[in-house]
Amino acid sequence: MMFFFPRTEFADLILLHMELYKIIYYITYDLSMLLAFVCTVISLRLINKRGIVNYMRGFYWYGLIGVFVYIPHILATHFQYHFEFAIFLNNLSVLFHFSFLSVLIIRAIHKDSMKKYLRLLFLFFIVAIIYYLSKDAFVQDSISFTISNFGLVIFCCFYYYDLFTHIPVLILKNEPSFWIVTGIFLSMSIQIPFRSIIANLQNTISISDYILFADIMNIAYCLLYIFFIKACLCCIQIRKEP
Repeated sequence: MMFFFPRTEFADLILLHMELYKIIYYITYDLSMLLAFVCTVISLRLINKRGIVNYMRGFYWYGLIGVFVYIPHILATHFQYHFEFAIFLNNLSVLFHFSFLSVLIIRAIHKDSMKKYLRLLFLFFIVAIIYYLSKDAFVQDSISFTISNFGLVIFCCFYYYDLFTHIPVLILKNEPSFWIVTGIFLSMSIQIPFRSIIANLQNTISISDYILFADIMNIAYCLLYIFFIKACLCCIQIRKEP
């Protein structure tokens, strides 16, 4: 679900410059990990609670699976521990990431006819993601990430169309699906151009640009988890109301 920064040997003349880039990267990376764990802890409070909308039931699994992926991810990023295994696990998580969030969006949409089209789109994107992941699951695959993000943005657009073409009878600031979909839309939209550049120009961009793109994508994940935390807090608040 996240992005790896590969360790390389830097020339002595630019070592200080690159160390600064690396420090910024690790700050944004660790912040995104912290927010992910906070989101997971808060989502666990929704287990077996009454009064929660159906599409939020089981939402904690996104965080729990994420933690399972993030632990080797953190070890690989900071200590280069089992780096290939972490990449393999991270690549596989793309399927879960897309499947879980796209199904959640489909469940949050009210119009049944729209859900039928989205199920077909879901199958199309799943096949595309599997195709690119199957080429080499032990190499960071930016194409499958890009396809996943692009698919989620499309699903978000369908959600907004369903939401705003019908006069809502709910207060959006208290609606968990609105915050989740908005977080997905903003985060994935930010990541798409940078992942596309890395996927197509990986051997031509400089290391500093490479790290800069990774910083931006880490910030995008921070936004995602902030919106997810807000959605979980909405569920807790609604549950407490008489």
